[in-house]
Amino acid sequence: MLEELIVFITVVEQSSLNRASKLLNLSQPALSRKIAKLEEEWGVALFNRNGKKLELTRVGHEAYLYALEQRQRHQNFLQSVSRFKTANRSTVTLGASLTTLQTTLPPSLQR
Repeated sequence: MLEELIVFITVVEQSSLNRASKLLNLSQPALSRKIAKLEEEWGVALFNRNGKKLELTRVGHEAYLYALEQRQRHQNFLQSVSRFKTANRSTVTLGASLTTLQTTLPPSLQR
């Protein structure tokens, strides 16, 4: 779904299927199919088509805001994952007797 939203954002920001298709490196028919798929899935028209000019419908504008929000959330998530992957983490290996493992160590690890 994120890919379709990015395609939708690009079409809105370029105001042209032709320019968007060049930016996305997709054929114009493939791009049109992706937009049609979103419109079919959501059951609404996202654009008014006046010749080659595309204008967002009211619900199309709401969909655009939603798509921008989802793209930002995805980017925030990827940044969080990146920070997690690069965080300095250490491995500690402990040796202990069975009694220590069963009695003393569990409460200490919970802190």
